[in-house]
Order: sequence, then C-alpha cells, then structure tokens
Amino acid sequence: LLMQREELQAQRKELEAQRKEIQESNKIAEGQREITKQQADLITQQIEIAKLQNFYTLFFKQLEILEADYNNLFPKDISMKTNVLEYIRSSYLGFIDFAMKQEKIEIMKIRSGLQRELIRVTQHINLDLEHSLFLKSLLQMFKFLKQSQDIKSLDINQPINNLLTRLDNDFILVLTWIAITDDDQQLQNYLDELSMLKTIPFYLSYDQFKFIKRFFTK
Repeated sequence: LLMQREELQAQRKELEAQRKEIQESNKIAEGQREITKQQADLITQQIEIAKLQNFYTLFFKQLEILEADYNNLFPKDISMKTNVLEYIRSSYLGFIDFAMKQEKIEIMKIRSGLQRELIRVTQHINLDLEHSLFLKSLLQMFKFLKQSQDIKSLDINQPINNLLTRLDNDFILVLTWIAITDDDQQLQNYLDELSMLKTIPFYLSYDQFKFIKRFFTK
C-alpha cells in the first residue's frame, strides 16, 4: 500500500507538471497566434496601400489621355468652344421643355426624339460625339472606376470629382443626353452605378432635372 501510495503521488506530480507544461505551451501558442494576426493585419494594410497607389498611378495616366481627347473635341478658341457647348445645351433643354408640355407622351417616343435631335445638332456643328475618341476614353475610365470600387481605402468620389473638374459643366449635362440615346445603355449604366447624376449643373430647374432622372435609376 505504501508503495502504491508513493506511486500515485508520483503520478499526480507528473500529471501536475504536464498540466503546467501544457498551460505554458498554450500561452506561447496564444502569443504566437496574436503575433501572426498582427502580421496578417500588417500585410493586409500594406496590400491596400499598394492597391491605392496603383489605382492613382493608372487613374492619372488615363485622366491625361481623357483630358487631351476632350480638348480635341472642340475648337481651340475658348469663345467658340463656349458657343458650341451653349448651342448643344440650349438645344437639349429646349427639347426637354417641349417634351414636358406634351400630355401622356411615352418615354420611348421621348428617347427617339432625343436621338433625332442629337443627330441634328451634332451634324449641324460637325461634332460626332457618339463615335469620338473622347467617349471611348470616358467609357474606359468609368469601367476602371467601377472595377476599383472594391479598394477599401478608396473614396470613389475623389477621383470622380477630379475627373469632373476637367470637363465643362455644360458638357456634364450633355453626357446625360448621350447616355439616354445610347442604344446599348453602357454610358447610362455607368452614370447610374457611379451615382453621377448628382453632378448635373445646378442651373437646371427642378422639373428639368426630374425629367432627365426618369431615364436613370439613381
């Protein structure tokens, strides 16, 4: 019995030692887990910073091309450019004002009318907006912005505002005209998805804005 008692005590001591050893091992494992988590967080943060830097590198390169294509759309003379934009804007809003006065006119008929009016106006001033290099560059830019929205540290409004500062206010309005009459609705979808309708110039009346908004979802 004495020998059994001594053997049990030895086993208890061994068990207690193993228990302490396991506890120490668990503490070390927890510490390593915390270090690993911190390292993972740091790596994630570094990846996000790299994504943001890469985004702005590509964005400003595309923006440079876009701005050049935009400037090549119009006469170099500032006053002539202003006159062209004013003519397009007044023609667009003139048609909208006319359409708003019609009773129960179908939206597809309005769209067809806007298509014909856009063709008439652009032919009159010899400006092919719908097939221009600028529009192709703009669609590429919008596609790039949309694809970059998953970058967590990116506030998409900042590059959009930067883009809009390179365009004239009147032309931002004209973009909605092109979008409405675009058969594949690519530009219309981008303006929707990037919530750009809010950038329409402030000089529109509420009814004019509401009329244009009928063709968009946001």
